[in-house]
Amino acid sequence: MKPIHTQLKVGARVTWKGDSNDLGIVTEKFHSGVTICWDNGEEGSIANRDLRGNVQLAYPNWEDANA
Repeated sequence: MKPIHTQLKVGARVTWKGDSNDLGIVTEKFHSGVTICWDNGEEGSIANRDLRGNVQLAYPNWEDANA
């Protein structure tokens, strides 16, 4: 499986630790991480090293469905 930071694209819907009540959208992708706008109104940048185990694609086939 690919590392999560290689799977994320701007517009991807993500969850925090698989919690379907904690959703957000990737709004920016940069060399060392991503920025996510969470549904609760918060926005945060997360380093690639901190993505693993914390951030997951909400819809694993998102890329295939939006190709």
